[in-house]
Amino acid sequence: MAGKIKTLLDQIILEKAKGDPIMEKLTKTKLLVKGIRVENFTPISEDDPVVLQKVQQVARDFGVTLAV
Repeated sequence: MAGKIKTLLDQIILEKAKGDPIMEKLTKTKLLVKGIRVENFTPISEDDPVVLQKVQQVARDFGVTLAV
C-alpha cells in the first residue's frame, strides 16, 4: 500500500500541532532531526518497511498513538 508513511506523518503532525502552524513547523523540524524529511513523502510514495518502523518509533517517542 503506497502512501502509508505520508498518512502516519500527517497523523503525528496533526496530533502534536493541534492546528497551530508554529507547532506544525516545530514538529516537522523534530522529525527532520530524527532523520525523516516530511516533504519527501507523498500519497503515492512507496512504503519502505525500515522508514515505517522509524515513523512508528518516532510516534512512540512523541507520545502519539497512530491509527494504523
